[in-house]
Amino acid sequence: MQRKLVVFDWDGTLMDSLHSIVKAMQACARELNLREPSDEQVKSIIGLSLSKANTVLFGALSKAADEALIESYKRHYLSIETSNPSQLYPGIRDLLEMLVERGCLLAVATGKGHNGLDRVMRQSQTLHLFNAHRGADQARSKPDPLMLTQILDQLECDVEQAIMVGDASFDLEMARNKGMHAIGVSYGAQDKQSLEGFAYPIVDSVEELRQTLTAFIES
Repeated sequence: MQRKLVVFDWDGTLMDSLHSIVKAMQACARELNLREPSDEQVKSIIGLSLSKANTVLFGALSKAADEALIESYKRHYLSIETSNPSQLYPGIRDLLEMLVERGCLLAVATGKGHNGLDRVMRQSQTLHLFNAHRGADQARSKPDPLMLTQILDQLECDVEQAIMVGDASFDLEMARNKGMHAIGVSYGAQDKQSLEGFAYPIVDSVEELRQTLTAFIES
């Protein structure tokens, strides 16, 4: 029997990093004399690649302006995270370890770049738990399903045996575009109302996520 695959988004799904992302994006807007986005506006783009997020928040940008924003954001984010590192949501480590013990393959599909993802996976001591991961600089931005295609191909897993878990509409739309099962989590960047249009189950806590994933791997 083929092993089940669980693909997680990172920020707002596994790691409670939303505050750092919001503050870094607002700081780089101030630095570059752009209109400072609200907390909710920044949360609405978490999960997209930085270039795509910049366009949503600030409108059409020249290549130079986009690159300056990305450089500024990364610098501010790293500074914030160095002084006050984000942590996994309570219960997430136990959930990941349970899934591994049950024989699941684990992967990450994220709007982070792969270097940033590698850093936070090492910092959180979770790198060894995952069989594959893709960042936004290794594929097209969500909701394009290329990240999922690459992960499925790498792990030689059928889409019917896989499930995507994420806190943003982009995650669920990406799963739908690939024909993959999915679970939305409402404890992250987007609320339940934002996630309800995709006909996927929505959970409000890590414990509910554990129960829903257990049902999936036992099906």
